[in-house]
Amino acid sequence: MKKFNKTILAGLSLALVFSGVYYSGNISAGDDYSPRNKKKEASESIDGAFEYAFLLKRNQITGKIDLGDVIAAREALNNQKAYKAGGLPLNWEATGPDNVGGRTRAILVDRNNPNILYAGGVSGGLFKSTNKGASWFAVNDFQENLAVVSICQTSDGTIYYGTGEGGVNGLWQSDGSEFSSIVGEGIFKSTDGVTFTQLPTSKQFSAVSSMAVNPIDQTIYAGTDKGLYYSDDQGATWKKLRDGNTRDVQISSNGTVLAYIASLVWRSTNGKDANSYVRSEGLPGSARISIGISPQDPNYVYAFVAGSISIVTATTTINVNSGMVGLYQSKDNGVTFTQVVGKESQFFAILTHTSLGSSQGTYDLICAVHPRDKERVFMGGIGFAEWSPSKGPRIVGNN
Repeated sequence: MKKFNKTILAGLSLALVFSGVYYSGNISAGDDYSPRNKKKEASESIDGAFEYAFLLKRNQITGKIDLGDVIAAREALNNQKAYKAGGLPLNWEATGPDNVGGRTRAILVDRNNPNILYAGGVSGGLFKSTNKGASWFAVNDFQENLAVVSICQTSDGTIYYGTGEGGVNGLWQSDGSEFSSIVGEGIFKSTDGVTFTQLPTSKQFSAVSSMAVNPIDQTIYAGTDKGLYYSDDQGATWKKLRDGNTRDVQISSNGTVLAYIASLVWRSTNGKDANSYVRSEGLPGSARISIGISPQDPNYVYAFVAGSISIVTATTTINVNSGMVGLYQSKDNGVTFTQVVGKESQFFAILTHTSLGSSQGTYDLICAVHPRDKERVFMGGIGFAEWSPSKGPRIVGNN
C-alpha cells in the first residue's frame, strides 16, 4: 500500500512539474496581471441583472412586457385542471438557500398581540411570527399572488395586504417606458390572520405600494399604480380620489391624509373628499418621497426626499438621480415643510453607493418617527440613519 501511495505521489509531482513548464513556456510578456476595475465591474453587474430580468419577463414575439400577457398566462394556468387539482406528478423538496432573506416591503405588528408580526416579501408572499420575530413561517405559499408590498390593520383586527411592486428602476421596455418588476393582483383580506381572501373589486390594481387606515372612521386607503383609492365598506368597493402612481399614503392620529402621488405630496383633512386635497408647500421636486408622521403629535410630519444631486468628494463629483435631497419637517400637520437635514455627502450617504456612483432612492426609501419622541426620525435606504435636533443626522448602520 505504501509503495502504491509513493507511486501516485511521484506521478502527481511529475504532472505538476510538466504543467508548470508548459504554462511558463506559453506566457508572453504581454500577459502580465492588471487589476480589475471594481467600480466599472460592479456597475455592469447591476445593469446586467436588470437586463437579464427583462429578458426573462418579456414577450418573446413582441419583445415587450405587457400586462395583458401576464394576465392571459395566469388565466391559462388556472384553466389547467391538473394544476388546480394538484394532480401533476411532482414532488418538491426545499434545497435552499435558507440563510438569505428577500426584500421585505411591509411589516405589521398585530394591534391586539405584540408577539404576532407579519412581514410581506415582494416576491415571496406573507410571513408570520408568533414569537416577536424569533422564527417565521409562510402564511400561504399558494396564494393567488405572492408579491406582498403593503399591509394595514383596522381596529377590529382585520388585516389587508396589497400586492404588486411598481415604480422600480431597471426594467425598461423597448420604447423607453418603465415596467413593474412583479405584477400584483389587488388586495387581500383576513379576519383571522390565517386565511386571506382576494377582494374581487381590487383586481384592477397591479401595484399597491402603500396602505393605511384612518383611525377615526376605519376607512382603508390604498396607494396604487392607478391612483389613490379608499374603501369605507371593508374592501367591498373602492373609490378613486386622485390619479397618478401613489407610492406612499400615511394618516395621522387626527385623521389627516398625506399621500405622495407622482412627484408631489398632497394633504386632506377630509380624506374621502377628492376636492379637498391640496399640495403641501416647501418640498422640492423629487424622484421619490417617504412620509413619516409622529404618533405622539400629529402636527409633526416628516418627508424624506430623494432626487437628483451631486456629491463632491476629494477626487471627483458624483452625479446621481435618486440620492438624498434632504429631510424636511412640518410642525403644522403637513401644511408646510422646512428642511432640517441637507443632501447627503461622501461622509453621510444612506441612499448612494459613493464608491459605485449609483443611488437607490427610488428603490428603497423609508421614513418613520419614534413613537415617544416627535423629533427623533429614522431614515432607511442602503444604510440606516436617524436625526434629532440635539444630535443632528448620524448613520447608525449600513448594508
